[in-house]
Amino acid sequence: MEVKTTAIEALAKIGGNELIPIFAQRLYESSFEVNIAAAEALLNSGEKGLKLLKIIAKSNSDSKAAAIAKFILSENFIEIEDE
Repeated sequence: MEVKTTAIEALAKIGGNELIPIFAQRLYESSFEVNIAAAEALLNSGEKGLKLLKIIAKSNSDSKAAAIAKFILSENFIEIEDE
Protein backbone atom coordinates (compact mmCIF):
# COMPACT_ATOMS: atom_id res chain seq x y z
CA MET A 1 0.00 0.00 0.00
CA GLU A 2 1.31 3.44 -0.88
CA VAL A 3 2.17 6.05 1.70
CA LYS A 4 -0.32 8.47 0.14
CA THR A 5 -3.11 5.91 0.35
CA THR A 6 -2.37 5.29 4.02
CA ALA A 7 -2.25 9.04 4.67
CA ILE A 8 -5.63 9.58 3.01
CA GLU A 9 -7.17 6.76 5.02
CA ALA A 10 -5.76 8.20 8.26
CA LEU A 11 -6.99 11.71 7.45
CA ALA A 12 -10.43 10.33 6.58
CA LYS A 13 -10.66 8.85 10.08
CA ILE A 14 -9.80 12.25 11.57
CA GLY A 15 -12.42 13.94 9.39
CA GLY A 16 -13.25 17.58 9.00
CA ASN A 17 -14.58 19.72 6.18
CA GLU A 18 -11.17 21.33 5.65
CA LEU A 19 -9.91 17.98 4.32
CA ILE A 20 -12.54 17.68 1.58
CA PRO A 21 -10.57 19.72 -1.02
CA ILE A 22 -7.48 17.62 -0.31
CA PHE A 23 -9.41 14.41 -0.93
CA ALA A 24 -10.86 15.84 -4.15
CA GLN A 25 -7.38 16.76 -5.41
CA ARG A 26 -6.15 13.22 -4.81
CA LEU A 27 -8.76 11.92 -7.27
CA TYR A 28 -6.58 13.41 -10.01
CA GLU A 29 -3.37 11.56 -9.05
CA SER A 30 -1.95 8.82 -11.25
CA SER A 31 -2.26 6.05 -8.63
CA PHE A 32 -5.49 4.06 -8.77
CA GLU A 33 -5.18 3.12 -5.07
CA VAL A 34 -4.87 6.79 -4.10
CA ASN A 35 -7.88 7.65 -6.28
CA ILE A 36 -10.06 4.99 -4.65
CA ALA A 37 -8.99 6.01 -1.13
CA ALA A 38 -9.75 9.65 -1.94
CA ALA A 39 -13.18 8.85 -3.38
CA GLU A 40 -14.06 6.74 -0.34
CA ALA A 41 -12.85 9.54 1.94
CA LEU A 42 -15.12 12.01 0.13
CA LEU A 43 -18.03 9.60 0.39
CA ASN A 44 -17.53 9.36 4.14
CA SER A 45 -16.98 13.11 4.66
CA GLY A 46 -20.63 13.94 5.12
CA GLU A 47 -22.95 15.90 2.88
CA LYS A 48 -20.28 18.27 1.50
CA GLY A 49 -17.96 15.42 0.54
CA LEU A 50 -20.77 13.46 -1.06
CA LYS A 51 -21.93 16.49 -3.04
CA LEU A 52 -18.41 17.11 -4.36
CA LEU A 53 -18.02 13.44 -5.27
CA LYS A 54 -21.25 13.66 -7.30
CA ILE A 55 -20.02 16.82 -9.04
CA ILE A 56 -16.78 15.08 -9.99
CA ALA A 57 -18.74 12.04 -11.21
CA LYS A 58 -20.79 14.28 -13.52
CA SER A 59 -17.79 16.21 -14.82
CA ASN A 60 -15.96 15.50 -18.03
CA SER A 61 -12.80 17.39 -17.09
CA ASP A 62 -10.91 14.21 -16.16
CA SER A 63 -12.46 10.98 -17.27
CA LYS A 64 -10.47 8.83 -14.80
CA ALA A 65 -11.55 10.89 -11.77
CA ALA A 66 -15.15 10.92 -13.00
CA ALA A 67 -15.09 7.17 -13.60
CA ILE A 68 -13.72 6.46 -10.13
CA ALA A 69 -16.28 8.77 -8.52
CA LYS A 70 -19.08 7.02 -10.41
CA PHE A 71 -17.71 3.63 -9.39
CA ILE A 72 -17.60 4.49 -5.68
CA LEU A 73 -21.09 6.00 -5.79
CA SER A 74 -22.54 2.99 -7.62
CA GLU A 75 -20.85 0.56 -5.22
CA ASN A 76 -22.71 2.30 -2.42
CA PHE A 77 -26.01 2.41 -4.35
CA ILE A 78 -25.96 6.20 -4.52
CA GLU A 79 -27.47 7.76 -7.63
CA ILE A 80 -26.04 10.83 -9.28
CA GLU A 81 -29.23 12.85 -9.42
CA ASP A 82 -29.55 16.06 -11.39
CA GLU A 83 -29.61 19.10 -9.16
